[in-house]
Amino acid sequence: MALPVNTIGKGKSFGSFGEIVQGRRPTGEDFLVTLPVNLWSESTIVCKRIDGPLIVESELEKSKALVSLLLEERGIREGFYLSIDVESKIPVGKGLSSSTADMLASLRAVEQVFGFNLSQHEISRLFTLVEPHDGLHYDNSAVYNHRRGYCIKEFSRIPEYRIVAVDKGGQVDTIEYNKSVAFTKEHLDQFETLLSDLIAAFERFDLKTIAECATRSTMIHVDRKGDKILARAVDKMTKHGALGTVTAHSGTVFGYLFPLEIEANRMREIGNEIGRDFQKEIFITETVRTKEPA
Repeated sequence: MALPVNTIGKGKSFGSFGEIVQGRRPTGEDFLVTLPVNLWSESTIVCKRIDGPLIVESELEKSKALVSLLLEERGIREGFYLSIDVESKIPVGKGLSSSTADMLASLRAVEQVFGFNLSQHEISRLFTLVEPHDGLHYDNSAVYNHRRGYCIKEFSRIPEYRIVAVDKGGQVDTIEYNKSVAFTKEHLDQFETLLSDLIAAFERFDLKTIAECATRSTMIHVDRKGDKILARAVDKMTKHGALGTVTAHSGTVFGYLFPLEIEANRMREIGNEIGRDFQKEIFITETVRTKEPA
């Protein structure tokens, strides 16, 4: 049985603004492409020695389940009390990967407590035992099978955008949403072409084309779900000068993608215009910055 190397562990994880593309290939392989954004979940775990069986406490059931699974697999079933405290800036139930980020932050914290060093494959396997999830444990954008829990392709960077986010309201349960996802053959063919185009755009780091791919995925989602607000969002994209429209396919938010070069004051003006246009709550964020690969 592993012994703690620290009594306190800390971990953090970014969220993902919906998905650049989410769909299914003709082979039946589900996929999504993450868009890491500067919205974070931070977890602190305090570990104490006790007599008796292992106790893991947290208000977040998924994070609690994940940490409990990991410790049980490592043979840590008694002698410790762990409390998990998560502080998150990621809105819940909106399609911004809040629960995955909470789980990953907590996993990073328990790694620090016990000195674990989990591989990306091990993290994927554990996450899959809890729920469908995004590939936030990859440092950059990634093509990820969220249902079966494996990485199809990791990119070398994260696209650079400012995002004006619009919340349509309400919440979506990821698990329930994934129980009823269905696609026509036409959609499957469209997604295969779209994924190929997106991979090529990432190889060139062509931000305009990546944004166009996000818009195409949004339009397929509109075709599938008949979302009138989202259809209107695509129609008004040019009016607001956006590069593209990105959506949380299993959430309530959509976002307009803009270049990072736009100054903060101008972004606030644009955000206010968009908020008035849709009569909805908006917020402004940006993608996580990465260094250009050598």
